[in-house]
Amino acid sequence: RSAPLIAQRIEEVSSDDESFVRCAFLNLLGIDPNDAEMKASMQALSAWQSRSSGTEITPRARFIWVLMNHNDFVTLR
Repeated sequence: RSAPLIAQRIEEVSSDDESFVRCAFLNLLGIDPNDAEMKASMQALSAWQSRSSGTEITPRARFIWVLMNHNDFVTLR
């Protein structure tokens, strides 16, 4: 439930997918994505956007859900 809301808030301040990914990393993980993370993130968004899933979950909300399940998000260091 929270992923679509977080995605919506980040969309308000990001103009394209690249800025969305950067903002999502900063907001959820507190880091800038490295080149490999950006490449993988952009590929994932592109793949999700090219598929019609028939669900209400947008590709950007799906990406937020992935980051929320990232080890750095769920683990205290």
